[in-house]
Amino acid sequence: KPLKVYKNADKIEYRQAIRSPFFWLIAVGGSGGFCAFSLATSQGVIHFTSLGFDPGTIVAAVSVMGIASLIGKLVIGLLADTIEPIRIIGAALVLIVIGILCAAMASNPAMMYIYYICTGLGFGSIATNLPTTVANYFGLAAYPKNLSTTMLTTTIISSIIPIMAGALYDATGFATTAFFVTAAIVAVCAVCAFAVRIPKKKQA
Repeated sequence: KPLKVYKNADKIEYRQAIRSPFFWLIAVGGSGGFCAFSLATSQGVIHFTSLGFDPGTIVAAVSVMGIASLIGKLVIGLLADTIEPIRIIGAALVLIVIGILCAAMASNPAMMYIYYICTGLGFGSIATNLPTTVANYFGLAAYPKNLSTTMLTTTIISSIIPIMAGALYDATGFATTAFFVTAAIVAVCAVCAFAVRIPKKKQA
């Protein structure tokens, strides 16, 4: 069957790839999922505890994030041959932004569960589709170098989140501001993902 998504079969060298603005849009776009995961693992429990939520309920919600992440990897990953992976990443980032805003304004356990479900599904989808996006867009000739540079970028950007969140918590006594700031960062990443232009597929 003809492929429904773009897959580059040309031989593109590493230097060519990193000179493309779309390479960095993909890398920054994918970073949003890792930023969200860093926020959840470093500030989630502290945030909801400071809001007065029961510790047992928080632990249960965190476990749901793991299940949602697994579903995102298994189910959403199956769509990558039908829907452009970078567009899946963009949609996942929008879902994550909604979840983070729910967490920032959480007033009941349902909003906390929505946050962890959105973060799990979004991160799982991005973790699966980011390597696929790099391979589809820039081919396999320099795939190891391309992917390692992409993952280095996501690591550098996402590592800022716990530091920023910790500093804001120390200054204010709450993590709410860090959630709003992270939502804005993830929203910028979503814009980057949707800004990636998909080349037209060559006719056989």
